[in-house]
Amino acid sequence: MSGKKKIIAAVCAASVVCLAAVVTEFAVLSGDGPFTGKVTDDAGNGIANVSVTDGRNVVKTDANGAFTLKGFRKSHFVTVTVPAGYQAKTYYLPIEKDRQSYDFVLTESELTGQTAHSFLQISDIEIGAGGTGDICYEDDLKRHIQDMNTDTMGCTVYYTIGNHDYVDGAIAFTAPYIGKGAQTVESTPVINGDEVIFGASDGYIYCVEKTSGKILQKYDAGSPVFGKVIVSGSSLIAGTLDGKVVCFS
Repeated sequence: MSGKKKIIAAVCAASVVCLAAVVTEFAVLSGDGPFTGKVTDDAGNGIANVSVTDGRNVVKTDANGAFTLKGFRKSHFVTVTVPAGYQAKTYYLPIEKDRQSYDFVLTESELTGQTAHSFLQISDIEIGAGGTGDICYEDDLKRHIQDMNTDTMGCTVYYTIGNHDYVDGAIAFTAPYIGKGAQTVESTPVINGDEVIFGASDGYIYCVEKTSGKILQKYDAGSPVFGKVIVSGSSLIAGTLDGKVVCFS
């Protein structure tokens, strides 16, 4: 082999080693799996045939309650499907780089052991004297979980995030209603360039600045506006509670 070929071979070999190191490090950092663990009862006895998932793969526990999930690069949680006759304080565990095992403890329960049972879905719940409306922002979510959970309700409670319930980030502005007893905005806001346009229960249509919430313009519709305001060119069109359609240009 010539000196030139030896140099090329050495460079290629070094590149392969570096690439292998990068891939290995990526696999460790991203938590690709495999994920192993065990599902047991309060006495530490393994529970067989319990479904466990990493978000893509689903397996059942063996006779000893053990499981192994292949994992994949977008896995964030390992979740157990709680079988009939049991309840779980924790039914999901976040995937962490240094975690060795994902173990779940299930408690036997007559409440969930019924052959016939009821399912109740509660949406847009209002908790407390003032109410919180939709679960929006982390503080609201924590408050709901604290007030309405498996312990306080006497039955198994699961939370699911809806299509607009959770917003991650700080509130840019609140306008124009602030404080107890204020009028409400129930229509869906419309973005129009640098403006946010919406109707309100006080009978006005508001145009506010998108970044600050400053009221730029308001139009008297004569009756509460609960529906979405339509923007057509320079015109604003909306339906009112008293059955009229109004247009402002």
